[in-house]
Amino acid sequence: VNKWKAQIMIDGTVRSIGYYEIEEEAAADYARAVFKYKPKKSVTTYGGMDLKDIPDQPLIHSDTNKSGFKGVKKNKSRWEAALNAKSLGTFDTKEEAAGIYARARYYVEREGEELSKKKNAQKSVAIVPEESFDLVAV
Repeated sequence: VNKWKAQIMIDGTVRSIGYYEIEEEAAADYARAVFKYKPKKSVTTYGGMDLKDIPDQPLIHSDTNKSGFKGVKKNKSRWEAALNAKSLGTFDTKEEAAGIYARARYYVEREGEELSKKKNAQKSVAIVPEESFDLVAV
């Protein structure tokens, strides 16, 4: 008697994988199906920067760069995006590379602003010597 059923949803349709007597066999076939049919998670880290929470930014055009975009150059048959001499990866199109460059630049500028705010906040903290405190019994 088969007690276990393995199934997977692909493109909104439930697909049966099979019926099993042993739970582990059903789980193993399910895992194989997930590996085969489910899309891989997209890459969100470029040049060590996690850009998953950074929204699309306007592409930064350049009249002096041959690609037409700032931070993008031809690399063999692909397009490479680089920021501050650090590669962000290679891409099929120059527009895709320009999009990653724009998001990375926004990320770096935002991080710089947050770091500046932290430094300014640290400067405004006053250090008071211990002997200036008065203890009062309640």
